[in-house]
Amino acid sequence: MTRCTIRGTAPDRAPTAASTSATGNPLPLLALSLVVEGPARIAGSFDGLGSTQGLLALGGLAFTVVVATLVGTGLWTTLMGRHPSSTVAPFSMLVPVVGTGASWLLLRERTSPTEPACGALVVAGVLRGSTRGSAGGDVVEVPATPSARPLDPSPASRA
Repeated sequence: MTRCTIRGTAPDRAPTAASTSATGNPLPLLALSLVVEGPARIAGSFDGLGSTQGLLALGGLAFTVVVATLVGTGLWTTLMGRHPSSTVAPFSMLVPVVGTGASWLLLRERTSPTEPACGALVVAGVLRGSTRGSAGGDVVEVPATPSARPLDPSPASRA
């Protein structure tokens, strides 16, 4: 649903659509949680938020909400409005690579030798895909064919 909202929106209204889709989902999810888990279990989940572990969890939640969701979705929507989706979409494959690299760098998580090798392979594939055709070698131009039935954009013709 988020994708349809963003794609159907004019580029100047895209950030509004992104923020609406990022902030409009919690209410239905809260209602579902109330039905499935019940109010007592939800209230009990707030115990311990003042502890060190609870504050770290809140910091992680704030990062996820603000940086990853609002900023990430806003940037993605802006890029999709300015460039063809075939140019922007391959970069979504870099999300796991950046996440793994950031956890290794910032959190000192261990990675097997396979993970950086596969990450390098993904990066190489995205780079190859994003630069292919820039020299004009792989691009094939196909002339547009007129529709058998031209569309009339006037509202009167739809009645």
